[in-house]
Amino acid sequence: GMHALLERIDFRGDGARWRQEAERLVARRALPGEALEPLLAALPTLLSTALGVEERLDFRLADIDRADRRDELNYILPVALQARDGRFTPRQPGGGVTPAAIAAVLERHPGGAMPADYPRRLRALAAAPLAGWLNGSLDLVFRRGAGSEARWFLLDWKSNRLGERWADYAPERLTAAMAGHHYFLQAHLYALALHRHLTARLPDYSYERHFGGILYVFVRGVREGHPGSGVCFDRPPAARIQALDRLLREGR
Repeated sequence: GMHALLERIDFRGDGARWRQEAERLVARRALPGEALEPLLAALPTLLSTALGVEERLDFRLADIDRADRRDELNYILPVALQARDGRFTPRQPGGGVTPAAIAAVLERHPGGAMPADYPRRLRALAAAPLAGWLNGSLDLVFRRGAGSEARWFLLDWKSNRLGERWADYAPERLTAAMAGHHYFLQAHLYALALHRHLTARLPDYSYERHFGGILYVFVRGVREGHPGSGVCFDRPPAARIQALDRLLREGR
């Protein structure tokens, strides 16, 4: 319900229009009726609170024009496949990209918001190797700036309840939630999807110049007057994303 409302409203709009959209969703049973008033009450703070204090993030969602955003951007990532005679086939029969292989890439390229011990936790993840077509959607992709100064960001909305106090959404708690739910793994796959999308569409694309970063917004932790509250921001090193790109393409 929250996602459906956020993808439909104009962040620069007003409360009356937001209410109209929310009531449409309730009528279609895409939003629980009991969630309507709490969501509408939370929107002004969510949209008017700066996403961070550093220069890169000292803007609000309310600053983003509708023309500068794409909601629910679908992606398909081929994993460990090769093109042959117009068909995609596995590079190695029965193979795939394991969590351990991804962890090795993360270890070789440290930095960003990811805790140093996250690769170890990823190695312990009981998950089948990735192979074939990995598909999904990015909650929100938006652009800041224009021309050669433009940067693209991706944002994922999170409604997790981490506690009842603001302290429960402190940066270290957000980092723990990101690691515990393996959102760091998800964020890297999302970043790779956007990286490939921009590579295909911008003639002069450069990760360093054009990739702004990844924002995980824990909406319950956004606090009026506190820039960056409820937000976990990351911008993985370019070498890490390039190595992850190679790993998923080649399967090793």
